[in-house]
Amino acid sequence: MDSELPAEVGVHAAPAVSPQTLSFLGCGLSLGRQPCLHRTVLPTELLRGSEDKWLHELHLERNPAVYNFTRQGAGLNTTMHSALDSDEQSHQAVIEAMRVIGFSPEEVESVYRILAAILHLGNIEFVETEEDGPQKEGLAVAEEALVDHVAKLTATPRDLVLRSLLARTVASGGRELIEKGHTAAEASYARDACAKAVYQRLFEWVVNRINSVMEPRDRDPRRDGKDTVIGVLDIYGFEVFPVNSFEQFCINYCNEKLQQLFIRLILKQEQEEYEREGITWQTVEYFNNAIIVDLVERPHRGILAVLDEACSSAGTITDRIFLQTLDTHHRHHLHYTSRQLCPTDKTMEFGRDFRIKHYAGDVT
Repeated sequence: MDSELPAEVGVHAAPAVSPQTLSFLGCGLSLGRQPCLHRTVLPTELLRGSEDKWLHELHLERNPAVYNFTRQGAGLNTTMHSALDSDEQSHQAVIEAMRVIGFSPEEVESVYRILAAILHLGNIEFVETEEDGPQKEGLAVAEEALVDHVAKLTATPRDLVLRSLLARTVASGGRELIEKGHTAAEASYARDACAKAVYQRLFEWVVNRINSVMEPRDRDPRRDGKDTVIGVLDIYGFEVFPVNSFEQFCINYCNEKLQQLFIRLILKQEQEEYEREGITWQTVEYFNNAIIVDLVERPHRGILAVLDEACSSAGTITDRIFLQTLDTHHRHHLHYTSRQLCPTDKTMEFGRDFRIKHYAGDVT
C-alpha cells in the first residue's frame, strides 16, 4: 500500500507463510463414457504442444483423436491451427512454471512419460482367444506394442503389466490369494481403473512436490505466530446424466460430504453457539443429509462396502447380484430405491438400475 499507517498503530513484521495445496481429485481424467465436460488438459497439450522428436520418443501421434482418453476434447477448438497454437503455448507455459517452481528436467520428463503411458494404456483393447495358453485363460491384448510402450515408459516389467491387465488377485473363502483371469469386459474396466489410479497418484505427487518446494524453512510458530488458513475449494459439482457411471457416483458422494460439512460447520454449530450465547436470531431450517452419506459409506452395509466385498470375492459376481445385495440392505431406506423395490417406476430397469435420492436431486 502506498499510504502510511498512523504513527500510533504498531506494525509487527512477520515472515510470509508459504501456501500449501491439498488435492481432492474428483474427475481429472475423462474416460469417454459421458459427454465431454472438461478437457484432459495436460495430455492434450502434450500431444499438440510437444516437438516431433519428443513425441516420437514417447511413441505418440500429435492428433488427440487417436487416443480414447483425449478423443472427446480433440475437437473443442474451432480450427486445428488455433488448437495447435493454443496448446503449444500452454505446454511451454506449464514446463516453464514447473522449472520456476523447482522441478528438475528429469522430473518434468517423468511426468510426461507417465502421461504418455496413460494414453497408450487407454488404447489397449482385449480379444477372446479360442485356446488357453500363456494369455490367461483365453484373453489376449489386441495390440501387443501398446503393452511394450506402457512397460517402457513406466519402467515396469512387461510381464507384470500384462498380468495386471489380464487377471486380478482375489481372496478365496479361506482367505487364500488366488489369481483369476478377466473376461474382456472385466479387463476393460480394470484398464480404466488402472489409468485413473496412475493419473491420481501422478497428480498427488505433483501437488506434494510443489508443497515441498514452497514449505517454509526455519519457521517457529511460537516466534512467528499461529498459522492462519485461507481455503479455496474447487470442486466439479453435482452431476446427473441419462446414464450415470461410477464416476458420477463418486463425484456426487464427494459433494454430499461437502454439503454435510457445510451443514455441520455453518448451520448446526453456528446456531448452537448463538443459542448458548443467548443471541437472538431467526432459526434457519435445514435438511441434515447425514442419512444419505451413511447410505454410501456405512461400514459393512453401505454401497461402497458392498461394492468392495463384491470386488474381492472369488466367486462369480454380477451387477445383478450386487444390486440384489443393495436391495436387501436398503429396502427400507428413504433415499434408496430400485425397480425391484418400486415395480411401478418404469424409469428404471429390473436388475440394472438403482437410484440415490441426493440432497441436490435423484440420480439413477
